Amino acid sequence: MLVDACVWLDLARDPCAPALIGALEELIGGGHITLVVAPAIIEEFAQNRAWLLEEGGQSISRTRRRVEAKRGRSPRKARTVADELNAIDLELVNLGDRAADTVARIETLLAGGELHAPTDAIKARAAERGVLRKAPFHRPRNGTNDAILVEIYANMVARKGGGRRFAFVTHNTKDFSHPTINQKAAHPDLAALFATDASRYFVTLGEALRSVRPDELIDLVIEEEWSDQPRRKIAEIVAAEHELFEKVWYNHQRLRQEKVASGQLEIVEQEPAGGRSIRRETWEGALRAARQIEDRYGLENLGPWNELEWGMINGKLSALGWALGDEWDMLT
Repeated sequence: MLVDACVWLDLARDPCAPALIGALEELIGGGHITLVVAPAIIEEFAQNRAWLLEEGGQSISRTRRRVEAKRGRSPRKARTVADELNAIDLELVNLGDRAADTVARIETLLAGGELHAPTDAIKARAAERGVLRKAPFHRPRNGTNDAILVEIYANMVARKGGGRRFAFVTHNTKDFSHPTINQKAAHPDLAALFATDASRYFVTLGEALRSVRPDELIDLVIEEEWSDQPRRKIAEIVAAEHELFEKVWYNHQRLRQEKVASGQLEIVEQEPAGGRSIRRETWEGALRAARQIEDRYGLENLGPWNELEWGMINGKLSALGWALGDEWDMLT
């Protein structure tokens, strides 16, 4: 089984990775799978090692800063914000250890794999793919390393015999999968490599492992297929909620500017006595904040919106607020 570098990198960031890695370790230990690795796979993973270890912690830290920024919005958010910060702090305690453990297990698997270095013949065939613009050179990018992986795999399949089966596993569907019909099928330029049941093309590791032990690993594959669905980390949810909040606030500020221009809202020097005036210091701060939002998102992304679009934006903000602890319909 040849597993592309992108699969290993995604595994290192996947919270479901321990189950997949454990299944792979068990199948290798039982002699059911021989893991094939290429130097480029080992090198790419090594190059990204430090980033993989730091990424989770940076993501959580960014989330903490965004959550802290919500403290001053309204008193009703105090409990929610405190709960979120506590959860993030607990996550930070164990995040580094978990990431390091996953990376170490992957490195052990790669180090114990059967190393297939590219020969001159393999490199020549990979270069020929480039000349003919065949996959993975069908897109405007340098596909040399990917083409070498294809030719290493082709060498494996060419030595078939003894009832052996082969599998190529990748998440890189843009370069290896069929461009229109089904991303689980190999690109037409690669289809000949997977023309029999002895050679299979997979876009998830779980499905590849299940092909080896279908009855034992059905739950694992279901779990991985679920994890392949778009799932949002807390950092993404908080970031999206923050963006929508700023855009809604900006449009309220735009309405206030119109009221100031028309004389409906008066700028005063002292604390305003009613709802038809605003203190100058507050007004100038709001103008500065509005300009920052314009710089951040661009005027073209800040409305004005029609009733349907405005309803969608407020609906999204309400849903994200609920995910972060608010009650339904309690818009900021």
